[in-house]
Amino acid sequence: MKIKYKLFKRTFPLICTKCGKLSNMSREYCENCGEKDSFRDTTKEDHLRFQET
Repeated sequence: MKIKYKLFKRTFPLICTKCGKLSNMSREYCENCGEKDSFRDTTKEDHLRFQET
């Protein structure tokens, strides 16, 4: 899916470090894998990986 980096960053500001699930808001734990405090800011590499799928 083609989406510009600026819009991607605004839509998905966080990503889980354990499972790689994108998140649109800060949470205490990842809803996908259940890991606590595992979110980090998204990067350009995450954006490129998202576009490939």
